[in-house]
Amino acid sequence: MEVGLFLTKVWALYFVLISLAFLINKKGLKKLMSIAMDDGFLMMSGVVSLLIGVLHVVAYNVWEPDVRGLITLFGWMALAKGISRLAWPEHSKKMIKSMSKGGSMQVWLVVALAIGLYLGYIAWF
Repeated sequence: MEVGLFLTKVWALYFVLISLAFLINKKGLKKLMSIAMDDGFLMMSGVVSLLIGVLHVVAYNVWEPDVRGLITLFGWMALAKGISRLAWPEHSKKMIKSMSKGGSMQVWLVVALAIGLYLGYIAWF
């Protein structure tokens, strides 16, 4: 399987599964948002995001104005998230705090679900 198609399927499944899980389990989402403010969690999630981003960008870095560019963007976003969480944890905490207010996280989860469904459609159909 070509790397781009593989990553499209991975991101599709990730977005669909994570968004559905937290749209269904709102208590779990609330708990995750409070845990995400912990310095240890923030650092560990930064390391994981950095690793995912580096692996993705090294394996696949195709900037085309289609789904391939979108998949590449996700890799770079994971890399940037990892760097920002490690280098500027206080800024990351502010972002997490602002996202957990007023139901905006629910909106982001619906957007993530739509992206995942779109990617799944591209990858499998």
